[in-house]
Amino acid sequence: MRKSNGGVITIIKKAIVGVFICIMGMLLCWTDTSFAASAKDKKKQTAPSSSQTPSETAPAPTTTPSTNTMKLDMKQVRPMVIIDYFKKKVDVPPGTMMATLPGGSPPVSATVQAGEIITLQWGIEGCNLEQVTAKINDQSVPLAQSHTTSDGCTYYKGEKIFSPLITTIYHLSAQGSPTAVTARKDFTVNVPRPVLDILTPEVNDETLNITLSVRNVGDEDLTATPLQVRYYVDPVVAGAPRIKSGSFTTSPLDIRKRGSSVQLGSFSLNMEEKYQVYTYKTFKISVTVEGRGADRVTEEFQHTCRSEDCINRINDIALELVTSPPTFSVSSRGSDYWIMRLRIRVKNVSPDPAVTPVRNVTCSWSLRLVSADPSFHGSAGGGSGEFIIEEIPVDRWLEITKEVEVYIDRSAMSGELNLDLDPHRSIVETNRFNNGTTVTFPR
Repeated sequence: MRKSNGGVITIIKKAIVGVFICIMGMLLCWTDTSFAASAKDKKKQTAPSSSQTPSETAPAPTTTPSTNTMKLDMKQVRPMVIIDYFKKKVDVPPGTMMATLPGGSPPVSATVQAGEIITLQWGIEGCNLEQVTAKINDQSVPLAQSHTTSDGCTYYKGEKIFSPLITTIYHLSAQGSPTAVTARKDFTVNVPRPVLDILTPEVNDETLNITLSVRNVGDEDLTATPLQVRYYVDPVVAGAPRIKSGSFTTSPLDIRKRGSSVQLGSFSLNMEEKYQVYTYKTFKISVTVEGRGADRVTEEFQHTCRSEDCINRINDIALELVTSPPTFSVSSRGSDYWIMRLRIRVKNVSPDPAVTPVRNVTCSWSLRLVSADPSFHGSAGGGSGEFIIEEIPVDRWLEITKEVEVYIDRSAMSGELNLDLDPHRSIVETNRFNNGTTVTFPR
């Protein structure tokens, strides 16, 4: 009995060993087959077929199986929108093959002339989305479904014509719904243009002649183009009246890109305008230039006059009315118009031993008349004006006689005459009490 049981155990052991050997053999055969298939697949990936045709875009770089699997899983699960490309459309004759360098990408910019037509095209992939829309610079653009990708996503294509006049950056944005997923790419269209740079005006302090010039700092020549020029000359003192304004058009000019400066023209100040410059010394020059093919440009400059007529030492000026009250005589215009005769004297009374004469000082006058009729409201006449005292001496009084026309109503009972030197000049601000006088007199 024991002998019989021992034989059965031996048979069972042999059977187990046989089954184990068979399983090991099968595993070894499966491993060899897997390695051979893997090597074959890798060889296919690294050695392209001779019949392969280049596509519009470069093939995607080879990744490890685990990464591809991860990306595939993400596209199958998560809503995604991807802008594959955004580029300039290139018309290719039939039969022409276009090659893209391995690992390369389409250019992100292009250059055209102003107004030239350029077509931009784009490809967008949407995954797990009901709808995909696209905009360029916040304007909706067409989007047509092209095909379904191998990973189950929908591929869209579109294109649009543009004709920019200036360098423009086009922002392509894509959005999926109902889940708000977005993507964006930019494409720049460069338009070479001349860019004018206004140079600091040349000011001749002796003659107060002002010359204007420009240069071209852009990337395109300006050829045979007349330019429109406007200029303004203003004091730096707030509220002071404008000194001069004007405009002119140049002859057709050739201004080379990044070349030498070109003169536009010049203008001069008349005597009254010069007196204003002498008064304020520092003034602003504002210049605007524009023309066909050149954008409008405006610059402002500040200049301080340093001629002998502009530079004077700080002085104190005394102003007196010699004839008080002033005298009146009938004007040739009629009985209500009168000639008022003013006799004043001025002198530079500064104690500074190095004091100099003060030139070109504005003297203002105003006359206000009051009516004898209590029911009369307002002024019963008068007038106002100003004149230039060309030079106020240091060592003597300068007496000046001026005749001005005023209106006097028949009901006028009394008058008030005010004289004042220009309050904006620094020479006046040192002694305000000497620089003005008021006279009240009966009619």
